[in-house]
Amino acid sequence: ELYVRVIPEGSEGQYGYGDSLQLFENEIKNPGFERDAAGTVPPTGWDDTQATAEVTDSTRHTGSKCVKLYGFTAEGFLLQDGIAIKPGTFYEACAWIRTQSSAISGVRFRIAKSGTWEDRFDSPDFTVGADKWYRISWVFRYTAHSKIRFSIRVPKTSQEVYIDDVTVRPIYDVPLQIEPMSEGYHYMPTKHGMGLM
Repeated sequence: ELYVRVIPEGSEGQYGYGDSLQLFENEIKNPGFERDAAGTVPPTGWDDTQATAEVTDSTRHTGSKCVKLYGFTAEGFLLQDGIAIKPGTFYEACAWIRTQSSAISGVRFRIAKSGTWEDRFDSPDFTVGADKWYRISWVFRYTAHSKIRFSIRVPKTSQEVYIDDVTVRPIYDVPLQIEPMSEGYHYMPTKHGMGLM
């Protein structure tokens, strides 16, 4: 699917002269959870494991909906299976996340062979909080299979965790060398030569 994103030049959510439009390809289905009514469990195209994923309209990053994870029995996963990719191509995974009341660490992306947890690998850990929406981003290249299971892993917590605007998109102008991300640092592709955000 193709998406258009408006990038404000000023503060987040303030649009005006100088804003840029970006067209990008997203391999995720129902990335903003807008296809479902509030209360839907799980969202269309998604599955949940060891936590309940419910569409809500009470908190969101953009649009009118997001998903909340709650009722964790262990680390919880919001996942989408059968995503077609081109082996050897670089992709950026991105999501906007916030918590209900306090910060948690250990949020990460996980990629695996479609239909299983075989041939899996994880992103570095991210820390997110309740004071704002946090953008987490990870550039990866997967060579083992042409279809993947993509998931967002959230450590067990007693609070609700909100997720919105999930993206897995190919990037074609990756630099020859990508430095590992340090704690709290997120790649900004438009500033690092890795294509559109």
